[in-house]
This record gives sequence, C-alpha cells and structure tokens, in this order.
Amino acid sequence: MKSKNKESGVSPVVGVMLMLVVTIIIAAVVGMVASNYVGSTEASPMTRINYLGSVQGNDFENGFLGEVGLLFENAGGENIVLTNLEITLQENTRGVVNETTITFNDAPSTAISGILTPGEARLSTTPSAKKVDYRMKKVGVTMSYGKYLAYQTIEPGDRFIIYADRIIQSDTSKYSQLYMVATRDGTYSEGFFEIGPGTVYTIKDTSTGNVIASGDLSGKVYDYI
Repeated sequence: MKSKNKESGVSPVVGVMLMLVVTIIIAAVVGMVASNYVGSTEASPMTRINYLGSVQGNDFENGFLGEVGLLFENAGGENIVLTNLEITLQENTRGVVNETTITFNDAPSTAISGILTPGEARLSTTPSAKKVDYRMKKVGVTMSYGKYLAYQTIEPGDRFIIYADRIIQSDTSKYSQLYMVATRDGTYSEGFFEIGPGTVYTIKDTSTGNVIASGDLSGKVYDYI
C-alpha cells in the first residue's frame, strides 16, 4: 500500500498575518524618514508680498528731492520684519548682466549730492540735514535718523518702501532708471536698473533663507507715498 505524502505549507491565516506585520514595519520606517526630512526643512512663510510700483516724485522737469524707491505691500499671511529682508535686482536688457543686493542696513549713499539736474529724482530726508541710515521703511512712519526703526513689523495690509539712491529719466527708453549702491564688508555694489519688465527682483527672508517674493518691476508710478 502506497503512502500519500502531504505537502507542508504555511496556513493562509498565518500568511496574511505575516504580510500585515511586514506592511506595518515598512510604513513605520517610511514615516520615520519622512518625519526626519520635514523636521530638518524650514517651512516657507505663508506671506504674499506684492510689488506695487515705483515712487519717483512729481517734478522731473526741475529735479525732485524726497522719498524715492520701490513700493511693496504685505498682501496677506504672516508678519514680516524689515531687518530680515534682502532684495536682489538683476537686469540684462542692454546685453550686460547688472545685479546688486540690498539689505536693511545698507544705508543710502552719502556721495550723491550737488545740484539737482532735470530728469533726476534723488532720495532726501528734507527738512532734516542728515541722511537716513536704513534702506527700508514702513509707509506712514516719519523718516528719521537712527535705527530705532530697525524692528518694524510689516503686518498684512501694510506697505513698505525700499529706498533708491536716485531715479533718472531715460532719453532712450520709456522706462526710468533706478540707481542703487551698497558698501558692505569692504565690498562695493552698485547698478542702474530699468524700472520695467527688463528688471527682475527677488526678496529673501534672511532669518529663514526663504524667498518670499519675486517678479519684475512692471508697476504703477507714484508721486508720493
């Protein structure tokens, strides 16, 4: 009489349990890796910064002294602190790449002085005889010398200006030219930039390293803020 050999195997119930255990282990490992990755990455601030346009004064014919520069608005989200901001401008419309970076502490140049020329708008703190020692200011706050302004918070709905050293009307283009200069850590950076689509800007929050705004300088022209 022949004996029958029974095939040995794993019970279907045990097999399902083993598969479930393996799945749980894999899910746990993936979760730990994802958690570590997220924990080491700075979250982007939920802030929307809009470029509104340029402040150029109202008397290019004779020359203008006053507040001139680029106007921005916190259009919603988190607060921002002016001392943490850094703006980079880049233009290559004339065949040469022109780039400069400006921070809050890059005071406007004291070398730009003398008689105003027609077609020029220049930053001035008139009637004060002193130059401001900061580059960015919340709109609605009086210009003043001294860095007590350093920790101004820009809340949603607030506007702020990034000062230019001067703005010059162009003889060859419909766009004015913005001039900015900065001396930092022994290095000198300056440049003329078209106030139009040919110049792009990037604003970075230096406290996190995140870029919080970018675009080009197409916008409205304001006489005053």
